[in-house]
Amino acid sequence: MSVLFSESTLAACQTADQVNQLIVDCTDPLVFVSVHNEQGMYLKASETIETITGFPFSEMKNQSCYDYFHADDLVAILKSHAEVTIKPSVGVVNYRFKTKSGTYVWLESLSKQMQGKDLAGMIVVITRMVSK
Repeated sequence: MSVLFSESTLAACQTADQVNQLIVDCTDPLVFVSVHNEQGMYLKASETIETITGFPFSEMKNQSCYDYFHADDLVAILKSHAEVTIKPSVGVVNYRFKTKSGTYVWLESLSKQMQGKDLAGMIVVITRMVSK
């Protein structure tokens, strides 16, 4: 398991600088870090997002993450999203994500809504590929 992919790593992120450093430090090809607004729009992501999804971040920026989820996984994802927006803890969810080639890959994401003034309301997510 990647050292980056841990609840403690995500829980320790409190500032924009720490989140930006997490994005820069994400070099594991099986992990990506992303930042979303409360509606799930992609705002920032590590370069490794392209390795996993096939999409360069420039094609995902300001797009809803919900556009890429498998329909059968939406209930679990919506539940996780709701919990993350009302609880200060890190949430975990497994789901299928549609890649640029049209196939789905299984992912696991740790999510946390930020509380600091420079990131208030933003959701930081660490995602890794998993096999099912």
